[in-house]
Amino acid sequence: MIGNYWKYLCLTAGIWLAAGQGVAQDNIPSDYDPAQLPAAAAGETRRVERFLRQPDGSLLAELRLSLRRPDGSYVWRNELYQARFRDRRLLDWQGWTNPQPDFWSGVLAADEILQVPAGVTVSYRMPDGQTVTEPVTAVLLPQRSDRQLPVKRTVDGWTACGDAGPAGAIEPAAWQETIAAFRRLPPEAEADWLKRDLLNENMSFRWKQDLLRLTQIGVFRHSLPPEARQFWYERFLAADDTVVRRLILTQLSDANCLPGDPLWTAALQQPELAAAAGEALVAHDPLSFRALMRQWAQNDQLWRHALRQSDKMKNDEMYVERMLRRCDDASAAEFRWFIPLLCQPSKTGTKNARIEALLNNEISPGRVPDCRLLLEELLKARNSRYLADLKTFVRINRQNPTAMQYELYPAALIDLCMLGDRDGIAEALQYLEMTPVLSEYLFNRFRTVYPAARDEQQLKELLRKTLRRLATPAAGPPQ
Repeated sequence: MIGNYWKYLCLTAGIWLAAGQGVAQDNIPSDYDPAQLPAAAAGETRRVERFLRQPDGSLLAELRLSLRRPDGSYVWRNELYQARFRDRRLLDWQGWTNPQPDFWSGVLAADEILQVPAGVTVSYRMPDGQTVTEPVTAVLLPQRSDRQLPVKRTVDGWTACGDAGPAGAIEPAAWQETIAAFRRLPPEAEADWLKRDLLNENMSFRWKQDLLRLTQIGVFRHSLPPEARQFWYERFLAADDTVVRRLILTQLSDANCLPGDPLWTAALQQPELAAAAGEALVAHDPLSFRALMRQWAQNDQLWRHALRQSDKMKNDEMYVERMLRRCDDASAAEFRWFIPLLCQPSKTGTKNARIEALLNNEISPGRVPDCRLLLEELLKARNSRYLADLKTFVRINRQNPTAMQYELYPAALIDLCMLGDRDGIAEALQYLEMTPVLSEYLFNRFRTVYPAARDEQQLKELLRKTLRRLATPAAGPPQ
C-alpha cells in the first residue's frame, strides 16, 4: 500500500511542479492574457494549474490563489479560480468553493480555535448567519476536548469560519503544533500533507475533515490516474467509518466513476453504500452497470448484491429472468428487493403468491415498508395484474389505523385511479372531500395520475371529470 502511495505522491508532485512554476512558456495558449485578471492583493500568489479548451472555442484557465501573512501562515491557500478568455479578452472570472465548510479551511482563516467541551455557554454565528449556542470556552486549546471550532472575532462576538473538527486523543501542545504547521504549509505541499494524514490510522478521527479539505482544493475535480484511484481504494477499505467511505465515494463519483474499478465493486457490495454506488454508476455508464449486474445475477456468491439494484434493473429482461429464478427461496428481508421486479408486466400474466398475500390481508406495522414500496412500484408499472387484489386491499384496510396513519389506504386508491377503476376513483374523491389538507406525499402521487392538477381543488374537479367520462361506454383509464 505504501508503495502505491509514494507512486501517487511522485505523480502529484510532477503535476504541482508544472503548475507551481507556471506552465511552460511555449505551452501557454496565445489567447491567455494574465494582465486581464483582477489585481492581486498584497501577499497573494497565483499559479496556473491547467488550460482547458471549451466547446465554444473559448479558453478556460484554472488557477490556484494563495494569500500569505507576514508571519508565513496563510489566510487562504490553493483557492481554485477559473478565468475564461477569448482572443485575449477576459470573459469570466469566478472562484469555486465546496458548499460544505471544512475544519482545515477554517483553521487558515481563524482568529482563534475554540475547544468545545462541557462548560461555559457561548453564542457564535455560522457563516450563513445562523446563531448557535452551545458549550464553548474561548481559550486556545488549554486542555483536551471533544471538538475544535475555528472562529473569527467580530463586533458581535464569535463567528464560525469552518466546521468543528474532532480533537481525538491528542495533547493540546501537539494540536497547536499541527495547526501551526498546517497554516505554514507551502501551497504545493498541502495535498500531500493531507494524504499522509489519511495514511495514519491513529488520526482516523481527522479523515473526514482531510477529505473535505482535499475536495475544497479541487483534488477530485478531474479524472485521476490508476495510481491515484488505487490510493483511494485502499483508503476506502481502511476506513471504519461509513461517513468517510461515503464521502470518498461521493467525491469520486463526478469524474472517477468506473464500473470495473475495485472501489466501486466494493461499494456495490456494502449494504449502506450500494444504493449511492448504483446511482452514480447508472448516471455515468449505464450500459456497463447493467452488464455487470447481469453477470452478478447468475453468480451464487454475488446475486444478493445485484438484487439490491433491482429498482434500477427492473426493465432489463435478462436480469429480471435470472433474479426471479431465485425468488421462491428468498428470505423476508430479501423479498423486499424482489418487489420492483414482481410488479413489472408478466408475459404469462401469473401473480406472485407473496404479493397477493400482502395485498389481501390487513396491514400490520411490520409490513408497512414492504407495502409502501409495493404500492409505489405498482403505480409506476401501471400493471393491472393485481387490480382485484388492490380492490381487496382497499376494502380490508379502509378502517385500519395503520393503513391510515402511514397513508397506505389513500396510496392504494391512487393506484386504482391510475388503472382507471371507477370504484377506486369514486372512493378517492370521497377521501379528498373528507380530508381537510392533503399531505405533500399524497398530492404528488395524485399528480402522477393527474399531472394537470395544480392544487387540491383542481384535483377534485379532475376526478369528477374522469368519473363522468367513465360513465360513457368508450371510457378507459385517464389520459
